[in-house]
Amino acid sequence: MENKPKKHVLHVVSNTHRNREWRHSFQHMRINLVEMMDRLLEICETEQDFKHYHLDSHI
Repeated sequence: MENKPKKHVLHVVSNTHRNREWRHSFQHMRINLVEMMDRLLEICETEQDFKHYHLDSHI
């Protein structure tokens, strides 16, 4: 019986974790979030291989 190596599949999912703390004002965080989402949408529309994204937010 031959010992074959096990095949593994690795999934990489781009993500952000946004946690508004005391460091920044609400307005600052909102502007930052809008800019990030605009860029993300641009990437999703132009990069064919970019298929998945996870937004984890506590704002």
